[in-house]
Amino acid sequence: MNERFTLTGGARIGRANASYPFAKLDVDKNVLKIDASIVGNLIFQAKDISN
Repeated sequence: MNERFTLTGGARIGRANASYPFAKLDVDKNVLKIDASIVGNLIFQAKDISN
């Protein structure tokens, strides 16, 4: 079973916008990363996320 998910698309971080294909979402069981290099990067550890 693949425990990693990756998606390329767009992102809005605050007032900044990175249109497709300039943002990437990468998720696994330990971390969630949003890489929108034009706008910025966000990294969340599992302990930072509630359900």
